[in-house]
Amino acid sequence: MSKVLVIDDDLVMLNAINHILSKNGYEVDTATNGKEGLEKIELEEFDLVITDIMMPHHNGLAVLSMVKNNPFRKQTKVVAMSSAGNLEIKNEAIILGAEEFMTKPIKANYLLEIVKKYTTMQPEHRYLVTRKPTLKAQNG
Repeated sequence: MSKVLVIDDDLVMLNAINHILSKNGYEVDTATNGKEGLEKIELEEFDLVITDIMMPHHNGLAVLSMVKNNPFRKQTKVVAMSSAGNLEIKNEAIILGAEEFMTKPIKANYLLEIVKKYTTMQPEHRYLVTRKPTLKAQNG
């Protein structure tokens, strides 16, 4: 199951995204500001972080920059979102390493499409699975 962290100070949006993703089989954690989100990112790994841009206590661009500059978390996929869809903010998010930029309001189908795109299992990002030798292999 893919783990997604959603960071947004808009509780209605946060709860809506949480509900949509949880209902579709994702393990979701939430944070209501950038500082809280960064604390959660430091403590555990997420397959995807979805962060609002305009928030108190570290905006989404700061969160994005800190994730992508952290050698232990830089492979984490980050999707930025904002109701301010101006080109400058979008470009800055992409330059800082965001995989996508979503403009609010976000439609459920589009959200699911984006989350699925960035949480598909990639072998280089998953634990190596080793097999125990079978009884036949052990006995030669």
